[in-house]
Amino acid sequence: QTVFVKSGETKQVVFNTSEGVNVEGIISRPVAGFEEVVTVYLKDRSVGKTVALQNVEFTSDKKTLGSLSFKFEKVIPGEYLLVVVSPNYKVYSKEITIPDGVASVTLPQIVLTKGANITGSLVDEKGTPITSGVFIECFAEPFVEGAYRNTNMEGNIISSTTGRFVLKNLPKGTYTLRIKNKEGSYTNYATFVKSGISVPDIQGDVDISVITLRPGVEISGSVKDTVGKPLANVPLVVYPQDVQLRKGYEQLTTTDKDGKFVFKGIDKNIKYWELKVNIRPEDPSKAIPELLKYAEVVKSYINVTKEDYRKVDIVLPIADVSIKGKIETSDGKPLYLPFRFSDIDTEEFPAALIILQTEKEKLSQDPTAGIKVLSDPSGNFVIKGITKGKYTLKVLAKGYSMGLKELDITTSGEIDVGVITLDK
Repeated sequence: QTVFVKSGETKQVVFNTSEGVNVEGIISRPVAGFEEVVTVYLKDRSVGKTVALQNVEFTSDKKTLGSLSFKFEKVIPGEYLLVVVSPNYKVYSKEITIPDGVASVTLPQIVLTKGANITGSLVDEKGTPITSGVFIECFAEPFVEGAYRNTNMEGNIISSTTGRFVLKNLPKGTYTLRIKNKEGSYTNYATFVKSGISVPDIQGDVDISVITLRPGVEISGSVKDTVGKPLANVPLVVYPQDVQLRKGYEQLTTTDKDGKFVFKGIDKNIKYWELKVNIRPEDPSKAIPELLKYAEVVKSYINVTKEDYRKVDIVLPIADVSIKGKIETSDGKPLYLPFRFSDIDTEEFPAALIILQTEKEKLSQDPTAGIKVLSDPSGNFVIKGITKGKYTLKVLAKGYSMGLKELDITTSGEIDVGVITLDK
Protein backbone atom coordinates (compact mmCIF):
# COMPACT_ATOMS: atom_id res chain seq x y z
CA GLN A 1 0.00 0.00 0.00
CA THR A 2 1.01 3.61 -0.52
CA VAL A 3 1.59 5.63 2.65
CA PHE A 4 2.12 9.41 2.69
CA VAL A 5 4.03 10.86 5.64
CA LYS A 6 4.52 14.58 6.19
CA SER A 7 7.79 15.97 7.55
CA GLY A 8 8.07 15.20 11.27
CA GLU A 9 4.93 13.02 11.24
CA THR A 10 4.68 9.51 12.68
CA LYS A 11 2.02 7.26 11.22
CA GLN A 12 0.98 3.74 12.21
CA VAL A 13 0.29 1.43 9.29
CA VAL A 14 -1.54 -1.89 9.36
CA PHE A 15 -0.73 -4.45 6.66
CA ASN A 16 -3.20 -7.23 5.93
CA THR A 17 -1.37 -10.27 4.66
CA SER A 18 -2.67 -12.87 2.24
CA GLU A 19 -1.23 -16.13 0.98
CA GLY A 20 -2.43 -15.12 -2.46
CA VAL A 21 -4.54 -16.91 -5.03
CA ASN A 22 -3.34 -19.06 -7.93
CA VAL A 23 -5.04 -17.94 -11.15
CA GLU A 24 -5.04 -20.24 -14.16
CA GLY A 25 -6.70 -20.57 -17.51
CA ILE A 26 -6.47 -21.81 -21.09
CA ILE A 27 -5.87 -19.83 -24.28
CA SER A 28 -7.31 -21.26 -27.50
CA ARG A 29 -6.45 -20.24 -31.06
CA PRO A 30 -9.00 -20.77 -33.84
CA VAL A 31 -6.22 -21.90 -36.21
CA ALA A 32 -3.15 -23.89 -35.16
CA GLY A 33 -0.05 -24.81 -37.14
CA PHE A 34 2.16 -21.75 -36.69
CA GLU A 35 4.54 -20.42 -34.06
CA GLU A 36 3.72 -17.37 -31.97
CA VAL A 37 4.23 -15.96 -28.49
CA VAL A 38 1.07 -14.87 -26.69
CA THR A 39 1.48 -12.54 -23.70
CA VAL A 40 -0.96 -12.74 -20.78
CA TYR A 41 -0.97 -10.17 -17.99
CA LEU A 42 -3.02 -8.84 -15.09
CA LYS A 43 -3.43 -5.10 -14.49
CA ASP A 44 -4.58 -3.70 -11.17
CA ARG A 45 -7.75 -1.80 -12.11
CA SER A 46 -7.36 0.85 -9.41
CA VAL A 47 -3.88 2.04 -10.47
CA GLY A 48 -3.42 0.57 -13.96
CA LYS A 49 -0.19 -1.22 -13.05
CA THR A 50 0.73 -4.66 -14.42
CA VAL A 51 1.13 -7.04 -11.46
CA ALA A 52 1.68 -10.38 -13.22
CA LEU A 53 2.82 -11.38 -16.71
CA GLN A 54 3.49 -14.63 -18.55
CA ASN A 55 4.44 -15.51 -22.12
CA VAL A 56 2.63 -18.53 -23.57
CA GLU A 57 4.85 -19.90 -26.33
CA PHE A 58 3.47 -21.84 -29.27
CA THR A 59 7.00 -22.87 -30.28
CA SER A 60 8.16 -25.29 -33.00
CA ASP A 61 7.27 -28.34 -30.92
CA LYS A 62 3.91 -26.84 -29.89
CA LYS A 63 2.85 -24.88 -32.97
CA THR A 64 0.28 -27.50 -33.97
CA LEU A 65 -1.52 -27.08 -30.66
CA GLY A 66 -4.71 -25.05 -30.59
CA SER A 67 -4.63 -24.44 -26.82
CA LEU A 68 -2.10 -23.86 -24.05
CA SER A 69 -2.50 -23.08 -20.35
CA PHE A 70 -1.16 -20.26 -18.20
CA LYS A 71 -0.89 -19.75 -14.45
CA PHE A 72 -0.23 -16.83 -12.11
CA GLU A 73 0.80 -17.76 -8.57
CA LYS A 74 -0.03 -15.95 -5.32
CA VAL A 75 -2.06 -13.08 -6.76
CA ILE A 76 -3.39 -10.66 -4.15
CA PRO A 77 -7.23 -10.71 -4.09
CA GLY A 78 -8.77 -7.71 -5.82
CA GLU A 79 -10.12 -6.22 -9.05
CA TYR A 80 -8.04 -6.79 -12.20
CA LEU A 81 -8.04 -6.47 -15.96
CA LEU A 82 -6.94 -9.68 -17.70
CA VAL A 83 -5.26 -8.95 -21.04
CA VAL A 84 -4.10 -11.40 -23.72
CA VAL A 85 -1.93 -10.05 -26.55
CA SER A 86 -1.24 -12.02 -29.74
CA PRO A 87 0.50 -10.78 -32.90
CA ASN A 88 -2.11 -12.63 -34.99
CA TYR A 89 -5.38 -11.93 -33.18
CA LYS A 90 -7.36 -9.12 -31.56
CA VAL A 91 -6.30 -8.23 -28.02
CA TYR A 92 -8.53 -9.93 -25.46
CA SER A 93 -9.37 -7.97 -22.28
CA LYS A 94 -11.81 -8.75 -19.50
CA GLU A 95 -12.41 -7.36 -16.01
CA ILE A 96 -12.10 -10.08 -13.37
CA THR A 97 -12.37 -10.32 -9.59
CA ILE A 98 -9.93 -12.47 -7.62
CA PRO A 99 -11.80 -13.38 -4.41
CA ASP A 100 -10.28 -13.70 -0.96
CA GLY A 101 -10.42 -16.92 1.02
CA VAL A 102 -9.76 -19.32 -1.87
CA ALA A 103 -6.56 -21.11 -2.90
CA SER A 104 -7.09 -20.99 -6.66
CA VAL A 105 -9.33 -19.66 -9.42
CA THR A 106 -9.83 -21.22 -12.85
CA LEU A 107 -10.90 -18.69 -15.46
CA PRO A 108 -13.24 -19.47 -18.36
CA GLN A 109 -11.49 -20.56 -21.55
CA ILE A 110 -10.15 -17.63 -23.59
CA VAL A 111 -10.80 -17.95 -27.32
CA LEU A 112 -8.80 -15.56 -29.47
CA THR A 113 -10.56 -13.98 -32.45
CA LYS A 114 -9.63 -11.81 -35.39
CA GLY A 115 -10.45 -8.08 -35.29
CA ALA A 116 -10.92 -5.24 -37.73
CA ASN A 117 -8.18 -3.94 -40.03
CA ILE A 118 -7.58 -0.32 -40.99
CA THR A 119 -6.41 -0.33 -44.61
CA GLY A 120 -5.56 2.23 -47.25
CA SER A 121 -3.05 3.21 -49.90
CA LEU A 122 -0.30 5.84 -49.90
CA VAL A 123 0.64 7.95 -52.94
CA ASP A 124 2.60 11.16 -53.46
CA GLU A 125 1.27 14.24 -55.24
CA LYS A 126 2.09 12.67 -58.62
CA GLY A 127 0.04 9.57 -57.78
CA THR A 128 3.14 7.37 -57.38
CA PRO A 129 2.76 4.69 -54.69
CA ILE A 130 4.75 5.35 -51.48
CA THR A 131 6.21 2.01 -50.45
CA SER A 132 8.90 2.88 -47.88
CA GLY A 133 10.38 5.57 -45.66
CA VAL A 134 7.23 6.23 -43.64
CA PHE A 135 5.88 5.05 -40.29
CA ILE A 136 2.14 4.47 -39.85
CA GLU A 137 0.39 4.14 -36.50
CA CYS A 138 -3.13 4.22 -35.08
CA PHE A 139 -4.59 4.54 -31.60
CA ALA A 140 -8.07 4.72 -30.13
CA GLU A 141 -9.48 7.83 -28.43
CA PRO A 142 -10.84 7.40 -25.83
CA PHE A 143 -8.32 4.74 -24.86
CA VAL A 144 -9.16 1.10 -25.58
CA GLU A 145 -6.93 -1.69 -24.30
CA GLY A 146 -4.97 -3.22 -27.17
CA ALA A 147 -5.95 -0.56 -29.71
CA TYR A 148 -2.46 0.64 -30.70
CA ARG A 149 -0.82 -0.60 -33.90
CA ASN A 150 2.11 0.53 -36.04
CA THR A 151 3.92 -0.75 -39.12
CA ASN A 152 6.92 -1.88 -37.08
CA MET A 153 4.74 -4.48 -35.35
CA GLU A 154 4.49 -8.01 -36.70
CA GLY A 155 1.81 -8.44 -39.39
CA ASN A 156 1.23 -4.70 -39.89
CA ILE A 157 2.71 -3.80 -43.25
CA ILE A 158 3.13 -1.41 -46.19
CA SER A 159 3.23 -3.15 -49.56
CA SER A 160 6.61 -2.77 -51.25
CA THR A 161 4.93 -2.47 -54.66
CA THR A 162 1.52 -0.83 -54.29
CA GLY A 163 1.80 1.31 -51.14
CA ARG A 164 -1.16 -0.55 -49.66
CA PHE A 165 -0.99 -0.68 -45.85
CA VAL A 166 -2.83 -2.66 -43.18
CA LEU A 167 -3.04 -2.25 -39.40
CA LYS A 168 -4.50 -5.52 -38.19
CA ASN A 169 -6.83 -6.98 -35.59
CA LEU A 170 -8.15 -3.86 -33.93
CA PRO A 171 -10.89 -3.80 -31.30
CA LYS A 172 -13.95 -1.60 -31.61
CA GLY A 173 -13.22 2.11 -31.10
CA THR A 174 -12.73 5.56 -32.60
CA TYR A 175 -9.22 5.85 -34.01
CA THR A 176 -6.66 8.42 -35.03
CA LEU A 177 -4.29 7.51 -37.87
CA ARG A 178 -0.88 9.17 -38.08
CA ILE A 179 1.68 8.88 -40.90
CA LYS A 180 5.12 10.39 -40.52
CA ASN A 181 8.64 9.99 -41.85
CA LYS A 182 10.50 6.99 -40.50
CA GLU A 183 13.44 7.95 -38.31
CA GLY A 184 16.62 8.09 -40.40
CA SER A 185 14.65 7.99 -43.66
CA TYR A 186 15.53 10.07 -46.72
CA THR A 187 11.87 11.01 -47.19
CA ASN A 188 10.33 14.31 -46.12
CA TYR A 189 6.57 14.03 -46.38
CA ALA A 190 4.35 16.30 -44.30
CA THR A 191 2.96 14.48 -41.27
CA PHE A 192 -0.58 13.26 -41.99
CA VAL A 193 -3.20 12.96 -39.22
CA LYS A 194 -6.75 11.68 -39.63
CA SER A 195 -9.02 11.47 -36.58
CA GLY A 196 -12.51 10.09 -36.00
CA ILE A 197 -12.08 6.78 -37.84
CA SER A 198 -14.92 4.56 -36.61
CA VAL A 199 -13.91 0.90 -36.32
CA PRO A 200 -16.82 -1.47 -35.58
CA ASP A 201 -16.59 -4.85 -33.85
CA ILE A 202 -16.03 -6.86 -37.04
CA GLN A 203 -13.59 -9.28 -38.62
CA GLY A 204 -12.88 -7.36 -41.79
CA ASP A 205 -11.44 -4.19 -43.32
CA VAL A 206 -12.16 -0.53 -42.66
CA ASP A 207 -10.82 1.00 -45.87
CA ILE A 208 -9.94 4.69 -45.74
CA SER A 209 -9.06 4.69 -49.42
CA VAL A 210 -6.13 6.60 -50.95
CA ILE A 211 -4.07 9.01 -48.86
CA THR A 212 -1.95 11.58 -50.69
CA LEU A 213 1.12 12.70 -48.77
CA ARG A 214 2.30 16.22 -49.53
CA PRO A 215 5.95 17.29 -49.43
CA GLY A 216 7.05 18.51 -46.03
CA VAL A 217 9.48 21.27 -45.05
CA GLU A 218 12.10 21.47 -42.30
CA ILE A 219 12.52 23.64 -39.24
CA SER A 220 16.21 23.63 -38.36
CA GLY A 221 18.72 25.61 -36.39
CA SER A 222 21.13 25.59 -33.49
CA VAL A 223 21.17 26.02 -29.73
CA LYS A 224 24.02 27.86 -27.98
CA ASP A 225 24.72 29.48 -24.64
CA THR A 226 25.25 33.21 -24.15
CA VAL A 227 28.96 32.99 -25.05
CA GLY A 228 28.33 31.08 -28.27
CA LYS A 229 29.10 27.56 -27.06
CA PRO A 230 27.02 24.90 -28.88
CA LEU A 231 24.85 22.88 -26.49
CA ALA A 232 24.38 19.14 -27.11
CA ASN A 233 21.48 16.89 -26.04
CA VAL A 234 19.07 19.80 -25.53
CA PRO A 235 15.47 18.53 -25.78
CA LEU A 236 13.15 20.43 -28.13
CA VAL A 237 9.53 20.12 -29.19
CA VAL A 238 7.73 21.75 -32.10
CA TYR A 239 3.97 21.91 -32.72
CA PRO A 240 1.37 24.03 -34.55
CA GLN A 241 0.75 27.41 -32.92
CA ASP A 242 -3.01 26.77 -32.92
CA VAL A 243 -3.70 24.49 -29.94
CA GLN A 244 -6.66 22.96 -31.81
CA LEU A 245 -4.28 21.57 -34.45
CA ARG A 246 -1.56 20.21 -32.20
CA LYS A 247 -2.71 16.66 -31.54
CA GLY A 248 -0.67 14.29 -33.65
CA TYR A 249 1.56 16.94 -35.23
CA GLU A 250 3.96 17.56 -32.34
CA GLN A 251 7.56 16.37 -32.80
CA LEU A 252 10.39 15.84 -30.30
CA THR A 253 14.12 15.83 -30.92
CA THR A 254 17.44 16.73 -29.27
CA THR A 255 20.41 18.73 -30.48
CA ASP A 256 23.45 16.85 -31.82
CA LYS A 257 27.02 17.24 -30.56
CA ASP A 258 27.34 20.53 -32.48
CA GLY A 259 24.13 21.96 -30.99
CA LYS A 260 22.18 21.56 -34.24
CA PHE A 261 18.65 20.23 -34.72
CA VAL A 262 16.28 19.41 -37.60
CA PHE A 263 12.52 18.76 -37.62
CA LYS A 264 11.30 17.07 -40.82
CA GLY A 265 7.77 16.55 -42.05
CA ILE A 266 6.49 20.03 -41.15
CA ASP A 267 3.21 20.77 -42.96
CA LYS A 268 3.48 24.22 -44.52
CA ASN A 269 -0.30 24.30 -44.97
CA ILE A 270 -0.29 24.95 -41.21
CA LYS A 271 1.29 28.41 -41.40
CA TYR A 272 2.45 29.13 -37.83
CA TRP A 273 4.39 26.81 -35.50
CA GLU A 274 5.88 27.11 -32.03
CA LEU A 275 9.26 25.80 -30.87
CA LYS A 276 10.06 25.10 -27.22
CA VAL A 277 13.74 24.59 -26.32
CA ASN A 278 15.27 22.95 -23.25
CA ILE A 279 11.92 21.50 -22.25
CA ARG A 280 11.66 20.14 -18.72
CA PRO A 281 10.65 16.49 -18.29
CA GLU A 282 7.58 15.94 -16.11
CA ASP A 283 9.74 13.69 -13.93
CA PRO A 284 12.53 15.98 -12.59
CA SER A 285 14.79 12.96 -11.97
CA LYS A 286 15.05 12.49 -15.75
CA ALA A 287 16.42 15.97 -16.37
CA ILE A 288 20.01 16.36 -17.61
CA PRO A 289 21.82 18.09 -14.71
CA GLU A 290 24.10 20.28 -16.86
CA LEU A 291 21.07 21.70 -18.73
CA LEU A 292 19.19 22.72 -15.58
CA LYS A 293 21.28 25.88 -15.29
CA TYR A 294 19.75 27.12 -18.55
CA ALA A 295 16.25 28.52 -18.95
CA GLU A 296 13.50 27.15 -21.17
CA VAL A 297 12.99 29.27 -24.31
CA VAL A 298 9.87 29.48 -26.49
CA LYS A 299 9.91 30.75 -30.08
CA SER A 300 6.36 31.45 -31.28
CA TYR A 301 4.72 32.16 -34.63
CA ILE A 302 7.37 30.61 -36.86
CA ASN A 303 6.05 31.19 -40.39
CA VAL A 304 6.93 27.95 -42.17
CA THR A 305 5.71 29.21 -45.55
CA LYS A 306 8.88 31.34 -45.78
CA GLU A 307 12.17 29.46 -46.04
CA ASP A 308 14.24 32.11 -44.22
CA TYR A 309 11.95 31.95 -41.18
CA ARG A 310 12.36 28.16 -40.89
CA LYS A 311 15.98 28.60 -39.79
CA VAL A 312 15.90 29.27 -36.05
CA ASP A 313 18.96 29.89 -33.88
CA ILE A 314 18.36 29.88 -30.13
CA VAL A 315 20.45 31.31 -27.29
CA LEU A 316 19.71 29.81 -23.87
CA PRO A 317 20.11 32.32 -21.01
CA ILE A 318 21.31 31.26 -17.58
CA ALA A 319 18.41 30.41 -15.29
CA ASP A 320 19.28 32.41 -12.17
CA VAL A 321 15.85 32.59 -10.50
CA SER A 322 13.91 30.09 -8.41
CA ILE A 323 10.47 30.44 -6.84
CA LYS A 324 9.22 28.91 -3.63
CA GLY A 325 5.87 29.05 -1.86
CA LYS A 326 3.21 27.13 0.00
CA ILE A 327 -0.29 26.01 -0.96
CA GLU A 328 -3.06 25.81 1.64
CA THR A 329 -6.80 25.11 1.51
CA SER A 330 -9.38 27.45 3.00
CA ASP A 331 -10.94 24.62 5.03
CA GLY A 332 -7.64 23.09 6.13
CA LYS A 333 -8.26 19.81 4.31
CA PRO A 334 -5.47 17.88 2.49
CA LEU A 335 -4.36 18.62 -1.06
CA TYR A 336 -4.87 16.06 -3.83
CA LEU A 337 -3.90 16.21 -7.50
CA PRO A 338 -6.78 17.37 -9.71
CA PHE A 339 -6.29 14.50 -12.17
CA ARG A 340 -4.10 11.46 -12.81
CA PHE A 341 -0.56 12.64 -13.48
CA SER A 342 2.20 11.03 -15.53
CA ASP A 343 4.02 8.16 -13.75
CA ILE A 344 1.82 8.47 -10.64
CA ASP A 345 -0.31 5.37 -10.16
CA THR A 346 -2.16 6.46 -7.00
CA GLU A 347 -5.75 7.64 -7.35
CA GLU A 348 -5.55 10.40 -4.71
CA PHE A 349 -1.97 11.64 -4.63
CA PRO A 350 -1.42 14.26 -1.87
CA ALA A 351 -0.11 17.24 -3.81
CA ALA A 352 -1.17 20.33 -5.72
CA LEU A 353 -0.22 20.91 -9.35
CA ILE A 354 1.59 24.21 -9.93
CA ILE A 355 1.95 25.65 -13.44
CA LEU A 356 4.21 28.62 -14.14
CA GLN A 357 3.40 30.39 -17.41
CA THR A 358 5.30 33.07 -19.29
CA GLU A 359 3.31 35.83 -20.97
CA LYS A 360 3.62 33.97 -24.30
CA GLU A 361 2.42 30.70 -22.77
CA LYS A 362 -0.51 32.48 -21.16
CA LEU A 363 -1.62 33.63 -24.63
CA SER A 364 -0.95 30.26 -26.30
CA GLN A 365 -4.55 28.94 -26.01
CA ASP A 366 -3.22 25.98 -24.00
CA PRO A 367 -4.32 26.44 -20.35
CA THR A 368 -1.70 23.96 -19.11
CA ALA A 369 1.29 25.33 -21.06
CA GLY A 370 4.29 26.12 -18.89
CA ILE A 371 6.60 24.60 -16.29
CA LYS A 372 4.77 22.08 -14.09
CA VAL A 373 5.79 20.99 -10.60
CA LEU A 374 4.05 19.18 -7.75
CA SER A 375 3.94 20.40 -4.18
CA ASP A 376 4.80 18.10 -1.29
CA PRO A 377 1.87 16.81 0.85
CA SER A 378 2.18 19.90 3.09
CA GLY A 379 1.83 22.22 0.07
CA ASN A 380 5.45 23.42 -0.18
CA PHE A 381 6.87 23.82 -3.67
CA VAL A 382 9.98 25.06 -5.47
CA ILE A 383 10.33 25.95 -9.16
CA LYS A 384 13.91 26.18 -10.41
CA GLY A 385 15.48 27.10 -13.72
CA ILE A 386 13.75 30.34 -14.72
CA THR A 387 14.80 33.91 -15.56
CA LYS A 388 13.58 37.39 -14.69
CA GLY A 389 10.27 38.39 -16.24
CA LYS A 390 6.51 38.40 -15.87
CA TYR A 391 4.73 35.13 -15.07
CA THR A 392 1.35 33.73 -14.11
CA LEU A 393 1.33 31.10 -11.36
CA LYS A 394 -1.60 28.66 -11.51
CA VAL A 395 -2.43 26.20 -8.73
CA LEU A 396 -4.78 23.23 -9.22
CA ALA A 397 -6.04 20.79 -6.59
CA LYS A 398 -8.98 18.40 -6.50
CA GLY A 399 -12.18 19.96 -5.17
CA TYR A 400 -10.94 23.57 -5.15
CA SER A 401 -11.05 26.58 -7.45
CA MET A 402 -7.87 27.37 -9.34
CA GLY A 403 -5.45 29.68 -7.54
CA LEU A 404 -3.84 32.50 -9.55
CA LYS A 405 -0.94 34.79 -8.76
CA GLU A 406 0.70 37.28 -11.11
CA LEU A 407 4.47 37.67 -10.70
CA ASP A 408 6.86 40.34 -11.92
CA ILE A 409 10.38 39.09 -11.15
CA THR A 410 13.09 41.72 -11.44
CA THR A 411 15.89 40.23 -9.30
CA SER A 412 17.93 37.04 -9.34
CA GLY A 413 17.97 34.43 -6.58
CA GLU A 414 15.17 32.69 -4.70
CA ILE A 415 11.80 34.46 -4.71
CA ASP A 416 9.29 33.58 -1.96
CA VAL A 417 5.72 34.08 -3.18
CA GLY A 418 4.27 33.25 0.23
CA VAL A 419 1.08 31.33 0.92
CA ILE A 420 -1.53 30.76 -1.80
CA THR A 421 -4.91 29.74 -0.36
CA LEU A 422 -7.34 27.70 -2.46
CA ASP A 423 -11.09 28.21 -1.97
CA LYS A 424 -13.90 25.78 -2.66
